[in-house]
Amino acid sequence: QELRAFQKLVFVSEQVFGEKKAKFLLPWKRVFNLTDAQLNLAKKDNASSLYNSKLEGFTEDLLNESFLSELRTTQQQLGLGDETASKSMQKILRQEVEKKLDGAIEVLNM
Repeated sequence: QELRAFQKLVFVSEQVFGEKKAKFLLPWKRVFNLTDAQLNLAKKDNASSLYNSKLEGFTEDLLNESFLSELRTTQQQLGLGDETASKSMQKILRQEVEKKLDGAIEVLNM
């Protein structure tokens, strides 16, 4: 839990100050002996978590150009890679399709 809180701190500091200023103002690597990989993982994990929370209320009714545009903007603001964002979206879409299929199977089994 402490590690998770620290990862959030790293992520938020970069979001607030920007990458270059955060590195200068908060030298995580030097002070805490962290590697670039650990810092990148913290950023990616938190960005993914925030992006996934944006997708939590997804329904097919929201599947329109403005929602997708908003998702793309969120992805870019969080600095989340296309591959990670697409995996999150695929997971949500898969769940929606599975719900529809389960409903169809129930109707057929009646």
